[in-house]
Amino acid sequence: MITRRVVLGLASAGLATLLVGCIRYYPTYRYRLTVEVDTPTGLKTGSSVIEVRSWHQAGFPGPEAGGFRSEVTGEAVAVDVAPGQTLFALLRSEGDVDWASFATAGIDRGDRRVHALPRWAKSEWQDKKTLLYRKSNYPILVRFAEINDPKTVELVDPDDLPATFGPGFRLRRITVQLTRNTITYGIEKRLRWLGYLDRYRTIRGNPFTSTLPKELDSLRSGTR
Repeated sequence: MITRRVVLGLASAGLATLLVGCIRYYPTYRYRLTVEVDTPTGLKTGSSVIEVRSWHQAGFPGPEAGGFRSEVTGEAVAVDVAPGQTLFALLRSEGDVDWASFATAGIDRGDRRVHALPRWAKSEWQDKKTLLYRKSNYPILVRFAEINDPKTVELVDPDDLPATFGPGFRLRRITVQLTRNTITYGIEKRLRWLGYLDRYRTIRGNPFTSTLPKELDSLRSGTR
């Protein structure tokens, strides 16, 4: 006898199968984010290889329940601009945008939708470098007044580096470049507290109260 529970179970299984079948995966790609800074002692650069996996899932019961999704693995760019002074370019932009997923949209001027560019995975697109523009897609820039204390994080104005680092500093450019190189890891060697942020977030044992800015969550993303 087929019971109501069996029918519901079969319906749930069928729905799950249907939803899985409605997921469209896009090519996984990696890009190198490079930051160049002019300093009183010359040009300083830093880069990081970031991986983006993306897919589109059909919505149920309506299209609004689905949409484009992405998963970013990588870490912020670190540029040693002076002894004891490091500039970091985060994995998001102003407005809490998932910037890393869309940073390479400028590589193809004909279609700026990152998930609609499967040809990026082809070899002819490797090593093509694109300049980022200030108003549209700069990542957030920060520095730590005291590198061993996450609470000393400060926003850096890309148009006014001297306000943070002193005279003679200027952001030259930020570029993205598709690559087959391995994902960059190791930022925790610079920021030894990064793996222990929960200790800094709690106030008197309350895990729901934090004095840490949300920018710290964009120093790295994904797992090894």
